[in-house]
Amino acid sequence: MTRMAVYGAGGVGGSFGARLARAGADVHFIARGAHLHALREHGLTVRSVTGDFHVPAQATDDPTDIGPCQYVLFCVKTFDTDAAAARLGPLIGEGTAVVSLQNGVETRRSSPERSGTTTLWAELPSSAQAGMTAAVRLPIGEIRIVDAAWVAFNRLVAEVCAVAEADGSPVPQAAQDSALALAQAIEPGSFSSLHDDLVAGRRMELEALHGFVVRRAAQHALAVPMSDAVYAILQPWAVRNQRAGT
Repeated sequence: MTRMAVYGAGGVGGSFGARLARAGADVHFIARGAHLHALREHGLTVRSVTGDFHVPAQATDDPTDIGPCQYVLFCVKTFDTDAAAARLGPLIGEGTAVVSLQNGVETRRSSPERSGTTTLWAELPSSAQAGMTAAVRLPIGEIRIVDAAWVAFNRLVAEVCAVAEADGSPVPQAAQDSALALAQAIEPGSFSSLHDDLVAGRRMELEALHGFVVRRAAQHALAVPMSDAVYAILQPWAVRNQRAGT
């Protein structure tokens, strides 16, 4: 049986971990606080357009309780990367693969699994959904049916790709097409974790997404007006939430 640890059992880690557990893997979740308590008491329920299901969850806040695994899914928020990475030691054995499922290029470069820069940049066009749903405060379905909003969405994708090319890591056309296709196909009521963190008053990953694009564009003297606008709209919320300390 494949032994796995999921470090950061939020939306991404919880979903992947639950599906792997359901498929028969020996999955251990690392969480903290109320989230840890809920996992221990109630397990994990996944609600999906492909069907809902529930699995019990083996959960702890201490990696030494788990020990070496064959795979570690590293799913913490970008601003928790350094602290979480410093605690990975007990999970690592000979041949352990650490898979980073995080936002952002900068975080991925310094996280336990280092991938090619082009591969990382190729994931950023999808951040258009994060920025638009958070800035507009409406789900993706209501954005894509309004022409001006959908044009803005496409411009965000195009700006990310332009910055990536200027950075020497052009995004494959397939990745660009995939970001737009995903935005068209996703459930119309879908938001993003960036939006959810904003409205819940939690710390936001804005700097790893749109902040990174804006800073990189400035280094290349490249104009990214849509990215600038989304970043300017959301940064006061990011600062406010971080000050709140939640």
